[in-house]
Amino acid sequence: METERYKLILDVATEGFWDWDLKTGLAYLSPRFCELIGYSPDDTIFDSTFIKQIVHPDDHQQVFGVFIDQIREKRNASVVEHRIIAREGTVLWVESRAKIVEYDEQGGPSRLVGTIVDITDRKQAELRLQKSEESFRLTFEGASDAIFWADAATGMIINCNRAAEEMLETPREEIIGKHQTCLHPPDLAEHFANQFKTTVALHDQVDNAEAIVLSKSGRRIPVHIKHSLTSVGGRDIMLGVFRDVSVQKQTEEELRQSHTMLNNLSLQVPGVLFQALIYQDGHISIPYSSEKLNEIYELSQDCVRKNATAVFERFHPDDRDRIFAGIFEATKNLTRWECEYRVLLPRQGMKWLYGAALPQKLDDGTVVFYGIVMDISERKQTEETLSHSQKLLSSILENAPLAFFVKDVIDQFRVILWNRSAEKIFGIPASEMLGKNAHDLWPKEQADSFLADDLATVASRVLSDIPEEVSRHPEKGTIYLHTRKIPLIDSRGDVSHIVVISEDITERRMMQAELVKSHKLESLGVLAGGIAHDFNNILTGIIGYISFAQKFLDASHRSAAILLEAKNAAYRAAELARQLLTFAKGGAPIKTAVSVQHIMKESASFVLRGSNVLSVIELPDDLPALDVDEGQIIQVLHNIIINASQAMPGGGTINITGEMVTVDAGNIMSLSAGRYVRLTISDTGCGISEENQKRIFDPYFTTKTGGSGLGLATAHSIVSKHGGYIGVHSVVGTGTSFELLLPVSENKVVREDAGMSSEAVGGQSGFSVLVMDDEQLIRDMSCHMMNEMGYNVQMCANGEEAIALYKTAMDIGSPYSAVIMDLTIPGGMGGREAAKHILAIDPNARLIVSSGYSTDPVLAEFATFGFCASLPKPYTLDGITKALGAALPATQQR
Repeated sequence: METERYKLILDVATEGFWDWDLKTGLAYLSPRFCELIGYSPDDTIFDSTFIKQIVHPDDHQQVFGVFIDQIREKRNASVVEHRIIAREGTVLWVESRAKIVEYDEQGGPSRLVGTIVDITDRKQAELRLQKSEESFRLTFEGASDAIFWADAATGMIINCNRAAEEMLETPREEIIGKHQTCLHPPDLAEHFANQFKTTVALHDQVDNAEAIVLSKSGRRIPVHIKHSLTSVGGRDIMLGVFRDVSVQKQTEEELRQSHTMLNNLSLQVPGVLFQALIYQDGHISIPYSSEKLNEIYELSQDCVRKNATAVFERFHPDDRDRIFAGIFEATKNLTRWECEYRVLLPRQGMKWLYGAALPQKLDDGTVVFYGIVMDISERKQTEETLSHSQKLLSSILENAPLAFFVKDVIDQFRVILWNRSAEKIFGIPASEMLGKNAHDLWPKEQADSFLADDLATVASRVLSDIPEEVSRHPEKGTIYLHTRKIPLIDSRGDVSHIVVISEDITERRMMQAELVKSHKLESLGVLAGGIAHDFNNILTGIIGYISFAQKFLDASHRSAAILLEAKNAAYRAAELARQLLTFAKGGAPIKTAVSVQHIMKESASFVLRGSNVLSVIELPDDLPALDVDEGQIIQVLHNIIINASQAMPGGGTINITGEMVTVDAGNIMSLSAGRYVRLTISDTGCGISEENQKRIFDPYFTTKTGGSGLGLATAHSIVSKHGGYIGVHSVVGTGTSFELLLPVSENKVVREDAGMSSEAVGGQSGFSVLVMDDEQLIRDMSCHMMNEMGYNVQMCANGEEAIALYKTAMDIGSPYSAVIMDLTIPGGMGGREAAKHILAIDPNARLIVSSGYSTDPVLAEFATFGFCASLPKPYTLDGITKALGAALPATQQR
């Protein structure tokens, strides 16, 4: 029963109980003890080692030292406060009590019992109190101001600090217990005693009350006092903090003495001079300000002398924080204060001011600022106007189509400005160009050239105009620039910077090159046309006589094959002459609506038949018709496809694509605005060098053995006369692409399935033909042929003679059955003009036009000019037969 009661008591006790057998080292810990330290007898052996484990290492000597002393001195009981470490590492403060309850045979203790109480909360409270008291003591004793405690009811001084002793030159033992009036001179004691009573009665807190304190040596010390009433232990205590302001007062007096002199000087200054004091408590006054304070702030000098708040109220709300931040920073670091800020004035409204001041720290910690504030409103307005102009100029520079950039001559000609057009023209972003010079980004040779121009500009000190300057674009390759370099002269007369203005003239240069090429081709065309005309006249005689001779030979005759070869050779010469004629002005195209698909497929099929080159044609079905001369454009396609095929002797593929495009006015190709079909003919051959690409359309330029050099020149001439464009792009070893732009027709394609058939006329007498040609060879050949065919032939050399002969024949009632007229008569009237006169004489005249200019539009549209048929030179016996058959109806009899 007793055991159960004992166990129950241990379970509910707030103290922990322990029983330690010193012989075995084992210990018993009560449930409360186990709960406190977080250990259980189920998983922990409570022995001497465990006891040492839970006692804080720093307290071992204290705890076990007490036990040892207790045993050695044979004291019955002991008490010690120490720390223990709970299972989770928590440190607890406890009070341990120990008592010896058993001794061994030698009289030594063998068993200790005791209690343990958790005193952690009490210990922490004691520590906090100690820290608070220490903090208060340090603050109280370490304060630079004198502090007095006085009984509010009696006015007796209770305590004071070391600063109070120093101020009064009296130890605190002599101060404590005296009435607070002892602090002041006798003549002022009653005044300050009444002030003390009033403050207590009103329970008022007073800041910066002014008073005089009398030291033991008799020195009268001006002070600022802060009073506050508090209660300690039910007792009202008046706390007074006295700050010695004697140095401050002396300083203010000295400053006032200099005001008169400063006022006279300040009248000559364009602004207000001031002296501002910033005290340690943050109070700011302006004891001195010049007369212009009213002009600047619209304030009197008196209203800011002791308190500068009125000035601060004038600050613009948006600038106030910035101004104070600058003032406090200068006060803290004793650095120059400088600020531009706005104020709002009752009469003048908003003004811009500039303030600057230098701080100086006085012995008492006060910081005095000496400075000036000026009205800069006009300057700000000027700056705003200038800023607007600069922004406008910057906008113009950034959006100008010309490259504008500036080089710093002093800093190795590094670029300091690089506008948007410069980025585009040179292909270099500003982020890569700024801070660098030409040698950082261009090859040395190019950079040396740029530098030489820059140095020349610096030396000449005048604008440098470089009509054409070559540079490189990272994507476009070579570009051409028109550059102007303008030197900027600084105040010392030196060239400090160079303004560079560059215009990209690459497109203009290409257009000029195209124009020069066009003029050159046109001039050559005139020459070629004349040569071809004369050449055709000769070939007409050769081919005509050969064909005439063939009529008299049987096909098996040994000369027949020879004559055929001779005629074929003459035809090849005629083809060359026909190509030459393409350059002539008379070779204007006869335009009709032509199917792109038809001529492209026909040309590719014809040229590549039997070769090892394939064509892949990808043309949209809805591609519009071309407005071109079908024969001439087929010739262009033939020449290009032949070149492509010859570039791939080992075989390959020619890719042909097309699309409809719209071209705007002012384009690089000098085309009229409108719709065009773009054809691209590409091969995978050997390619063309960049140098040869510049000459590829020049007449007689060729890189092929046996080539005439007229194929692409002819193509260029034909395309130009169609108002189109032809260009080439090639990479050596990769292939070549020709680009054609040809005008779109507004008409639909109309194709004739069969041409007009002509009936040969010959072997009949009574038909008379007049032949007009300036070449005797052609007149004789024609006469021989037609005489053989049974015609009566008469000949003449020019239009005037033909008109006279035709008129005579009409007058005698025997008009000519037909007249063959040469279109061009050097130095005389040609067939076109003569035809008008003859038709005026005889509207039914049957006229046949003939010309060595096979591309002349009169030959293609002969009916428009009054002719019945055309006979291009060179012609054969069959040609004359067909022409006469077309001109003379089969039913006509003469």
